Amino acid sequence: MIIVTESEIQQALLQTLSGVLLCNTQFMMGGEQDVIQVTPSWYINEFEIKISRKDYKADFHKKASFWSRNRYFSVKKHDLLSGEVPPPVSNVVLPRRFTFVLPSDLASQVDIPEYAGLIVYNGESCSVEKKAPVLPCGKKAHDRAKYSLLSRLAVHSKGTG
Repeated sequence: MIIVTESEIQQALLQTLSGVLLCNTQFMMGGEQDVIQVTPSWYINEFEIKISRKDYKADFHKKASFWSRNRYFSVKKHDLLSGEVPPPVSNVVLPRRFTFVLPSDLASQVDIPEYAGLIVYNGESCSVEKKAPVLPCGKKAHDRAKYSLLSRLAVHSKGTG
């Protein structure tokens, strides 16, 4: 059994991914994202790091929350990602791809949903085991979201070429 921290996995993930990367940011759905990747086309890919089976299972109970025109909406995050529930507001930015990042021993114990990808951490590095499919809910970031992202860019940026 590999005993690791979220921070160790996050550092290895940052070495694996390219592009503009933001860590531990509250950008989408009213919660914190472990790592988001902003594509040149302004799509957002989310990477959710889990270090235990309990942590993994708890993710499926997380709520996504939105404010729109003085109304509050709250739905299960994975119901949005799977397409079971449509986004409650039209201008919300949701990820184009969603990927779980797990230590190798945990990855062998859980079932990854069809709508999610899988990256496995082996104690030293990360490898893509299942590429995340494009989600039907994923939209490009609108101007207000772009400004919000740009204000956070000092966290981490790595060349794509």
